[in-house]
Formats: sequence, C-alpha cells, structure tokens
Amino acid sequence: MNGNYTVISRPLHKGNLSRFINRIRVLHKSAGFRLKELFRMIRHLLPCALLLLMITMLTGCTSDSVDTPLYEGQPLKIGIIGDAPAIRERNISFTGMSMDDLKEGAMLPGNIDAVFITKDHLSEAAKPQYAQTYKKAGVPFFFIESMKSYIPFVYENLSYEECMSQAIISLAAK
Repeated sequence: MNGNYTVISRPLHKGNLSRFINRIRVLHKSAGFRLKELFRMIRHLLPCALLLLMITMLTGCTSDSVDTPLYEGQPLKIGIIGDAPAIRERNISFTGMSMDDLKEGAMLPGNIDAVFITKDHLSEAAKPQYAQTYKKAGVPFFFIESMKSYIPFVYENLSYEECMSQAIISLAAK
C-alpha cells in the first residue's frame, strides 16, 4: 500500500476478493479511527486556539500610555526644540526654541525651567558647539528618545552617530 491507494497485481477471484474486502475493512476502520482522533484533537485544540487569538488581538489593542498622576506642582515653562508633546497637565507650557538659541554665549530665556530636545534634533544637538551650553546653562536638558545617553552631547570630540561605536571600542580595549 502506498499512500491512499492500494495496488492489486493479481486478478480478483474468490480468495483474493475476500482478502481485498478485509483490507478495505481494515483501511476503513483505521481511516475512521484517524478521523475520530482528528476531530477529538480539533475539539480540544479549538478552545486553546481561540484563546490565543483573543489574547493576540487584545494585546494589539493595548494603549502605549502609562497612567501616571497629574503634575500638580508649580507651573513649569519648558523650552522645546522640536514638536511639543500632547500632555494632560494645564500648569505646564512649552516654548518653541531653535538650536540657534543654544549656541555658545547665547542666553536662554530666564523663565525656562528645562529644555527638551526631541529625537529629530539629536544629531544636531550633539555638535561640539553646544557642549558647553549644556554644562553651564543652569537648567536641565532632556534628550528625548536618545539611545546614546548624555555622552555625545557633553563631550565635544564625539558625534551622535559615532558615540555607540566609540563606546564599544573603548570597552573592548579594557
């Protein structure tokens, strides 16, 4: 027997016919048994598959936001280079700034409590001309979505792009 078919190489006569019929019964019973097992497996696996599908769908619907308490402190004025985020707090305001406002010797507005630099401006913000501003400005700087820490921003000899490769090289040298 090969696959789902049987080759009969002899002519059918009474002896061969009975063996052939018995073979059909055996195949029929085993196929029926396999079919019953298949349905039993499907019946047991179907709830698990549905549960997995529901979990997958619900995971896709989760929110990326974190439920944090509202800031209720003193009003804050934050300088931002890039697009201001949408926030819930009414006592926080954003003031648009440019990288020119941070050049060495430029005065930051006196009423700024902090400066946010968004992802789109990180490469520019890591240029050496801004390093002293970050160190001496007297307000905190936040580099939003930076994967490189603060290092390329305060060390004048590192660019944003090469910071990670330099860190790996210096670690390998140790």
